[in-house]
Amino acid sequence: MQNLDEIVRTLRLCGQEHLLTFWDQLSRPQKEHLMAQIRRLDTRNIPRWVQETVKNQSPLAVPEEFDPAPSYPPTPQTPKQEKKYAQARKLGEDLLRQGKVAGFVVAGGQGTRLGFDGPKGDYPISPIQKKTLFQLFAETIAAARRKYGAMLPWLIMTSPLNHRQTVEIFEAADYFGLGADTVTLFQQGVLPNFDLDGRIFLADKDTLAQSPDGHGGSLKALHTSGALARMKQCGVEYISY
Repeated sequence: MQNLDEIVRTLRLCGQEHLLTFWDQLSRPQKEHLMAQIRRLDTRNIPRWVQETVKNQSPLAVPEEFDPAPSYPPTPQTPKQEKKYAQARKLGEDLLRQGKVAGFVVAGGQGTRLGFDGPKGDYPISPIQKKTLFQLFAETIAAARRKYGAMLPWLIMTSPLNHRQTVEIFEAADYFGLGADTVTLFQQGVLPNFDLDGRIFLADKDTLAQSPDGHGGSLKALHTSGALARMKQCGVEYISY
């Protein structure tokens, strides 16, 4: 395999050489599968992650009091708020008309807790017509496009678990009439799972144990997927999350 010696040295430096324990037992496709995952590891930061989050014995500082986060009520309560709300609505509508806004949905979850076998966005949530979340979002975007006369691109972040299935749902629905060129589906990133000694788990002989990196990874995924670059080309400056 190309660069195997270099990979071995890199893994040794970050304390993860055990990932190649079963190398000699793997077929060529399995070796390529494992190597691709290892190459995507952020080996430069792994030692720091292990020290700061796995082996760190310092207790977390927990606040003694929890106050609600600052927020605005759904409807204005004072004349000052009424003015502020009107300004905010006008600004939002102006940005929509100028084509500077994209919609962003994080759709990596499965409907397991709802008793539904599939992406959560495909759950038929409306009580009468049984429309799915994806369809309701799409209809909202289509209505905004008509009302403000501008293209409102739709960004959808999936997970490795449901990406293929989500793409198939959108293809089967012809992208809910929005146009495939205005809908961008991309996967969120993953991070390796560590044991208490800071060693990355193997899910199988040729597969690293990894988990999605959560909502916080959405900004990185927007960048690495090329979605941000495409939005910039379209003149988008704001994302409605």
